[in-house]
Formats: sequence, C-alpha cells, structure tokens
Amino acid sequence: MLISSKTNNITKERGESYLRYSVQGVERAISRLVLTRAELTQGMFDATVSLTYNIATVALQRSTIRQRLMRGEYEGAAVIWWQFRRGGGRILPGLVKCRETERQLFCSDW
Repeated sequence: MLISSKTNNITKERGESYLRYSVQGVERAISRLVLTRAELTQGMFDATVSLTYNIATVALQRSTIRQRLMRGEYEGAAVIWWQFRRGGGRILPGLVKCRETERQLFCSDW
C-alpha cells in the first residue's frame, strides 16, 4: 500500500488501515527472521514488533538483538535494547522513552 507524498491529507480510517498493513508486514518478518529459531512470549513479540516497525526489518536482521534472541539469550537482548535510541546521529529523548517502554514490555512476561 502506497501513500503519495504529494498529498498530506489522509483519513483516519486510511491511516489505521495503512498502520495495520505495515504492522502485519513487520509481524511476518519477525516470524521469518526470529521465530524460526526462537520462542518469544507475547510481550517479547510485541516489543520486537514495535522496535522493528521503528528501525526497519533490515536493521533487525543485522542486529545483535536478533542474534541474541535466536540463541535464546533473552536477558542479553533486553540489556542492549537501548542501542536504537539515535536519530540523525544524536540520542533522542523520545526514542529513549520508546526503547525503555519496549524493553519493559519485552521483560513483562518471562
């Protein structure tokens, strides 16, 4: 689904539809990249979806977090969750808050 950059107007319904479509793509990517070798709790999966939606699938694919998840090193993955808190080469407070919220979700049900 493509949204033209020529228009800034989008209905709430269309935006929600696009979000669902995008998240489903991320969920499929995580299933392919992680779940073939690791078991995740729902909290771990949801946090990984949120992170991957933000950083892109290719970044997850190359990440140490993915490597640790695939080895079952869940605590190790949680410890380095903060790696993805930069934008434009700077640490961004909004990303720090996002990563901490995701990390807490990741650790919530083990």
